[in-house]
Amino acid sequence: MPAMPTTVLVVHRGLITQRDEVADLCQMIAGAIESGCRDHVEIEMSDGQTRYRPTLQAGELELVPLGRLAQAVLRGRYDIALIHEPVPLVHLALAAVLRLQGTAVVHQPITMLGQSYSRGTWFARRTRAFRLAKPFLVRMMRRAWLRAAHGFICVSDFEVVESQLPPERCRVLRWPSPPTGLAAATEHLDRPGPTCLGPVAFVNRFDWHRKGFDRLCAWLELYGDELPQPAVLLCAPVPEAIPQRLSALVDQGLIEWNPTASGTELLSEIQRCRAVMLLSRWDGQSRILREAALAGVPTISTVNSHFSEIVVELGRGIVVDGDDPHSVQQAFRAIGAIVIGPDSAGKLFDRAAVGQELIDHLLDLAHQAPRVP
Repeated sequence: MPAMPTTVLVVHRGLITQRDEVADLCQMIAGAIESGCRDHVEIEMSDGQTRYRPTLQAGELELVPLGRLAQAVLRGRYDIALIHEPVPLVHLALAAVLRLQGTAVVHQPITMLGQSYSRGTWFARRTRAFRLAKPFLVRMMRRAWLRAAHGFICVSDFEVVESQLPPERCRVLRWPSPPTGLAAATEHLDRPGPTCLGPVAFVNRFDWHRKGFDRLCAWLELYGDELPQPAVLLCAPVPEAIPQRLSALVDQGLIEWNPTASGTELLSEIQRCRAVMLLSRWDGQSRILREAALAGVPTISTVNSHFSEIVVELGRGIVVDGDDPHSVQQAFRAIGAIVIGPDSAGKLFDRAAVGQELIDHLLDLAHQAPRVP
């Protein structure tokens, strides 16, 4: 008699949107299907309301509606559920019901309920009422999720530590090549390699504190006399009100701002740089660092970018203390001698391999005895 298939449910409330984290998740599932998964594994996806069957059409993931999720959950249809939610409030009740039905619930990721959130440090500059209430609510939500989850899939070892999760219930999964215009442009552009005399590219949405723009300014202010002009090619969108500190550095010629470049144009800009730099205080593993590695450009990042393990495995790039301008300057001097080949990064982010690894992690966690903290 043939073995019953293992049914896996993958949940993200924004499943049918085009948000970045959903695109990454869909690439992982596409990779799982592409790899053939493991024998006797069936995958369904849901936004928390409707269930879908994921299929591959010409290499792209398509979602075929199957009906309401609630009916399938109440019938105990699923063996494993992967709930992917940056701030997991919406699907907490769903996780609890799934656990009651005997489903092994795995969560990804939980960093934003980690150390800085659960201890309240992220809320230091918010209004008084927000500072008093929100950290307490986040701590309560974190405890509820720890009890509801069978295990966790994280993007780095550092995320496990930062989120204060039990290591035996965690697995680390690399993310696949992101399906963005910049990543696609790498297939159609010659690779001249970065110049050791060029600037670094700081490519990100404008988020002064979390993305480390103030750290960038501190480095430029301290070492401006020793740096080329421009020292930084800034590709973030221009905010409505540019901080005076940043505007002064643009006026001095230390920063060149190109807020509109995309696709092949952006890649051309990046490839004249010695590296892509990201001085994040928090990140869920930045797409631009993955794209830089795929494009053959070295990286300068912090441990908070959750990219350190990839830097080590590729043997290219430097991890710095973003709060120490001297550390950033040392990296700027050293990074020009590093040349990274795109092939190694392509293998590392291969979506079929990542998709298969995701299924392997889920099956491994599901077979562990459940532990309630």
